[in-house]
Amino acid sequence: MLQKYKKILEKDDLEPLYTPNNLCEVISLDKPLNLDKFNHAFDKVKDTKERTKHDHELSKLLHAAIIESDVPENELTDLRMWQWIALNPLREYSLWRWDIASDELNKKAIRFLGAGGVTGFSNHSASRLFFPVHILSQAPDAEQLIEHFWSNTQIELSIAQSVLSLNPKIFIAATRATKGISTSNITKVVNNSIVSLNLSSGSTLLDIMEEDELAAIMSTD
Repeated sequence: MLQKYKKILEKDDLEPLYTPNNLCEVISLDKPLNLDKFNHAFDKVKDTKERTKHDHELSKLLHAAIIESDVPENELTDLRMWQWIALNPLREYSLWRWDIASDELNKKAIRFLGAGGVTGFSNHSASRLFFPVHILSQAPDAEQLIEHFWSNTQIELSIAQSVLSLNPKIFIAATRATKGISTSNITKVVNNSIVSLNLSSGSTLLDIMEEDELAAIMSTD
């Protein structure tokens, strides 16, 4: 069953190597969580070192599992749930994804605990897989955009960690803006696109603009 912690965990709540201490109480969400397909796919790749290569497949499998759980929308943005997922059913995956063999000081705690705001969710092992798929699934060309989003680490980092990407239409437009761009130019294109939106946000109501209008602002032509 899907659970969440009673409080948002801090680094001090963890024993070495990201083990919650005995004071970390959980609350049941009374929702099933079937990660069989995710775990099956992970079992096939966990002995490899090609970690980023599998983000695309695993993100879709985790998203499907969470959606099938019928989790209320307010729980999807509850960091306590994502903390429980990363520290429990996805613990082995989280350690593998960030190449953690031992860590007495829990230096990569954000990968298990996340933080506030969009950056916190984009750095968290589980939520960083879920939210891009959840947002891009709203687009008519969802499958192509999801595959493209995970095709280059710089696309993920630049888009998912921008505060403007909290707006789903901006997230979709920013992802689409990088299509057809050569790998060597992706960083520049993504950064310039986000900068264009930042410059416009003071005089333009981005939240009510349509995706094609946002795409025009982000145009690299």
